[in-house]
Amino acid sequence: MRETIRKPLLLTLAFLCLVMAVVGSLLPFLQGWIFLLIALYLFARESETARKGIRWAREKWPWLSEKMEKASHHRWAPRHVHELVERTAPRKS
Repeated sequence: MRETIRKPLLLTLAFLCLVMAVVGSLLPFLQGWIFLLIALYLFARESETARKGIRWAREKWPWLSEKMEKASHHRWAPRHVHELVERTAPRKS
């Protein structure tokens, strides 16, 4: 039963973080990028489709991939950000 509740709960939390990221982009006192990273991590953790989508975006926009790599190596970045970057790394040809 615990597993059946966990995935919908985490996906709901990811959607809420995504909403907070949008609100944070409009309000100067709320840092939206933090919520965006949390939402991306939660989506990538729970959904293979989300991982493929993030990987596609990183392949399409190399600057996004560079920003994610740089953010993952920041001294204050949680290990989950580094895990997200590794899980969604673009495939090398």
